[in-house]
Amino acid sequence: IILAINGKFPIIPIAISGSFHISKKNSLYLRKGRIRVHFSDAILTDNYQITDRNMLIEKVRNIIVDNFVTDYNRI
Repeated sequence: IILAINGKFPIIPIAISGSFHISKKNSLYLRKGRIRVHFSDAILTDNYQITDRNMLIEKVRNIIVDNFVTDYNRI
């Protein structure tokens, strides 16, 4: 977040649903299955200051949570 604010780079929130069900704990191997990747609209950081970072973190988090599908690809 700080790098994005300092560099005036946009932040693209990404929600990945279903990946828990295709990977075993502590393993690099994947099981067959489907995941859902949702790319939200970019959040421009041009008007944010470092003092706004917690508000921006919360905004990004809320967007990811809103687009996350809890039961996606449940086996």
